[in-house]
Amino acid sequence: MDTKLFTISLLIAGVMAATFTAGLKAEPVPLTSLPAKLQDGIKHESSLGSVTSIDRTIDDDETNYDVVFKNGDGERTLTFTPAGKITWYQISETNLPSFARQILNTDFKGVQPVEIYRVTEDEEPYYDLEMPADNSTNSLSIAESGRWWNLDLDLKDTPAGVRTFVERVFKKGGCDSISRTSEGGEIYYEAEGDINDHTVHFDIAGDGRQIAREEEVTLEQVPPAAQKTIQAHFTASEISNITRRAEDNSVTFEVEADHNGQTVTLVVGRGGRIRGQ
Repeated sequence: MDTKLFTISLLIAGVMAATFTAGLKAEPVPLTSLPAKLQDGIKHESSLGSVTSIDRTIDDDETNYDVVFKNGDGERTLTFTPAGKITWYQISETNLPSFARQILNTDFKGVQPVEIYRVTEDEEPYYDLEMPADNSTNSLSIAESGRWWNLDLDLKDTPAGVRTFVERVFKKGGCDSISRTSEGGEIYYEAEGDINDHTVHFDIAGDGRQIAREEEVTLEQVPPAAQKTIQAHFTASEISNITRRAEDNSVTFEVEADHNGQTVTLVVGRGGRIRGQ
C-alpha cells in the first residue's frame, strides 16, 4: 500500500469548526478576506445554499477552508484549498459510484455507512466512509481503482498469523495502528508502531508472512550508489524525508523533496537506478 494514502486517511477525520486540537488550528474568517480564486470557488457552489460560516484550518502547515452551506434545514460542509479547489465534501450513499457500492455489498454486506465523504489528495480522489464499529465508527476508504483500506482494527480482530507477527516484532504497547487493505482482490494487513524508538510500517499477509517493511531513514543511511543519484537531483536542504521500503528481495528509497517550489517524489533503487521512469 502507498504509505502516503494510508497516512492521508488517518488525517481527514479532523475537520472541525473553530476548535484547537493537537496539530490542528481553526479560526473563523469572513468571505471578503479570502483570495479571489477561493471566493470564486465558493460562489460557484451557491446552489448548495447560503454560506453560514467559513473556518480557516491549518494542519501540519497546510491551510484549507471549511465552508458551511445551509439550504432550508440542511447543511453541507465543503473543504477548499486557497486556490478554490474542493478537496473534501459529504455525499449520500446514492451518490456513491457503482464500484464503491459493489465493494460495500460484497466485502461489508449488511453494514450501513454513517457518513460518506469524497476526498481529493494529490489529485487522487477517494471515498471515505464512517462505518459503525461497536460503540464508535471506523474509517473505510475506497479509491477509484477499487482498492480499499480501513483503519483502527483491534489486534484481536486480525487473523492468528497477523497477531503472532505483530506481537513478535513490536514490544507490548509498541504497535500504534493496524489496518486492513484490499488490492487486486488480495487482502493484507498493515501495522505501524515503534521499534527501538523508530517508527516502522509493515505490510503483512493474512497468514502472518511479511510482505514489506517501510521506515524513514536519513540520507547518510542510504547506500552510496543511491545517495549519489539522490544528491544529483536534490540538495540536502530540499529533502523532506526518505522512506526505505524492503519487499521480497527489492529495496527502494522514496525521496520527497521541495524542489523549485514544488513537492517532488523520486524512487531510487539501492544500486542508484531511478524506478518508475
